[in-house]
Amino acid sequence: MSCSFAPAGLGLLCENFFPGARAARLTTFWACGPMIAELDNYPYKLWRPVAKKIIKFVLCAVVLCCAGCLSGSRYAGDCTDTFNADNWRSHVGEGVGIRVSIEKQEVSLIDNHRIVKRYRCSTAKAGAGNKQDSGMTPLGWHTIGAKIGDTLPAGAVLKDRQWTGEIWQKEQQADGDLILSRILWLEGAEEGCNRGGDVDTWSRYIYIHGTNQVDELGQPASAGCVRMDPQAVIDLYERVEARTPVLITRD
Repeated sequence: MSCSFAPAGLGLLCENFFPGARAARLTTFWACGPMIAELDNYPYKLWRPVAKKIIKFVLCAVVLCCAGCLSGSRYAGDCTDTFNADNWRSHVGEGVGIRVSIEKQEVSLIDNHRIVKRYRCSTAKAGAGNKQDSGMTPLGWHTIGAKIGDTLPAGAVLKDRQWTGEIWQKEQQADGDLILSRILWLEGAEEGCNRGGDVDTWSRYIYIHGTNQVDELGQPASAGCVRMDPQAVIDLYERVEARTPVLITRD
């Protein structure tokens, strides 16, 4: 048996099932290959196969352990994209949180694990995604990084997070997607997923905000933000504080 067969062959098998196992296989081969080669010089020939099997077993455990660690690193950028009650408890506890469902096009206000209010919304027409300039709505855990528009009237038009002095009326025609009434500016909470680098939600200026495109609520139509009715976003705004957890999911 060649000195590289056991760790390399075992690693190849494991890497098909465990993310990160390739790197673990290479590391194990480099570190432990000589150990198996040395068995060929073992004086008691009858024990050689048994000893090799024992070492293979130990190496497999090492590979799987390393694979688990490496896969945690590899998938650090994977987002929480579905709702899970245990996961919710770990982030929100018994407090207040917001969940945005892309599938349902709905914003839910949850207090002590109970939905206390639902609002129609409109997420990105391009779908879900976290990359800069993708035009998509980011997934995963966020917090409300800033609240803007405390005392503004319903329909107040904001540009660059400042009130322009204009007030939009429902019967008024307006081109494009206006930001109205209030802004809940979202900040990513999952490093490498929606926080940092080219996936940073805060730097993408992703808001929950009021919109003039009220006829499009209930369907994906935005450029990445979560649009709401101008009056409904005021109601939500008044029920939450800065740093409130926000979970955006596909389901």
